[in-house]
Amino acid sequence: MLKELSYSIMPSELGCQAAASCAAGRDLSEREIRTTLLQKFTGGAVVLEEFTAAGGRLDVLEIYGEKLAGFEIKSDFDSLQRVDAQVASFSQYCDTLTFVAGRRLALPLLRTLPIWCGVLLAYRAISGKTILLPLRYPRINPFVTATASASLLRRDELLIKLSGKGRIRARRRELQDELLAALSFAEVRGCLASTLVLRERTRFDELQRSSGDLFPLEAKSKESPCGASGAP
Repeated sequence: MLKELSYSIMPSELGCQAAASCAAGRDLSEREIRTTLLQKFTGGAVVLEEFTAAGGRLDVLEIYGEKLAGFEIKSDFDSLQRVDAQVASFSQYCDTLTFVAGRRLALPLLRTLPIWCGVLLAYRAISGKTILLPLRYPRINPFVTATASASLLRRDELLIKLSGKGRIRARRRELQDELLAALSFAEVRGCLASTLVLRERTRFDELQRSSGDLFPLEAKSKESPCGASGAP
């Protein structure tokens, strides 16, 4: 989960005033905003960057338990050109979706995004520190579907989730249909969350093995970046 931000939840009009007050600040890049955002996640969360699914690539996906929280970054050098398509894509599998935007785009996003989408304003304080200010907290996304969730699972992952009951020669789409017929919506969502966590831990383990001594000894003894539980 995101750590509690420096500000309590505030009415949008106050957030708008804060946005206006920082209008003269220096523009923030995507990297600056991303660095600050990633520092806000707690140790119990699994955080995936550049999560790619059919229809688009999400900047940050947080998995906390069985909940998937999406975060899309819009720097002061971006535009709103792809926002509608991104919302349509990410809303299929994210329980919540928050746009993290610089001062130039935060207010336009607040006015145009669906009411269930959250908006965080990223701006530079006088001290030079990048601050994230909630303009609107996200609500539960009403458009998540089991079909879209199952479509994010790979063929081998579907076979595992079907406990060997899936037909070995079946196509991926056929296995997806079998999973949807066998499990409830909540169970499909749980399968997706647990599979994505396992996928990330496997990727990290493979990276460690392939890198060998390129990883400092201290780093090898630390927890996996997948969360407090570390690698299995």
